[in-house]
Amino acid sequence: MKLKLTFLTIIFFGLGLYYLAQGGIYPMAIVNNTIISKRDFIKNYQAAAVYYRNALKTYAGKEIKGKSANEFMLELKRAVLDSLIENVLIYSELKNQVGDQLTALLEDKIPPFKESAALTVYGLNAADFKEIVLAPQARKEILENQLSLKNKNLDDWLKSARKSAKVYLFTFRVNWDGERVVAN
Repeated sequence: MKLKLTFLTIIFFGLGLYYLAQGGIYPMAIVNNTIISKRDFIKNYQAAAVYYRNALKTYAGKEIKGKSANEFMLELKRAVLDSLIENVLIYSELKNQVGDQLTALLEDKIPPFKESAALTVYGLNAADFKEIVLAPQARKEILENQLSLKNKNLDDWLKSARKSAKVYLFTFRVNWDGERVVAN
């Protein structure tokens, strides 16, 4: 009986892990104890890929100079992951500086937009467009304003925050070099 129970426990645990992995519910990176899930990465990566595909269609005949399709996709993966790490650092600092006021500040900062444009250009619905594209930019601008009130520069703060961040990547072909994500 004990053997059957152990066997069933192992089976259910394995199935649970399988379904979590299939759903992208596992860490792609950890930044200062904040998890960036594979699911979040994929949503951001797909939006960026749709954007660039649409840009290439618009400017037909233009090539990405010096890069093969695989090199370009690796660079896009690197850039998206680097951007997500930066977003975590900015969000954490904003929460420390403005606390519960962040939601109200974001609502004031995010401009109205056409949902059809978000779908056409990025392939995102309105909620995802707001979360993936508009909110990170708004948070960056809010932090820049907060820092300027203290006579500090956003670029200097980001450089320092990146250097002091504890970043662990759980993906192939890219690494954290202490300041940014770099391709292998």
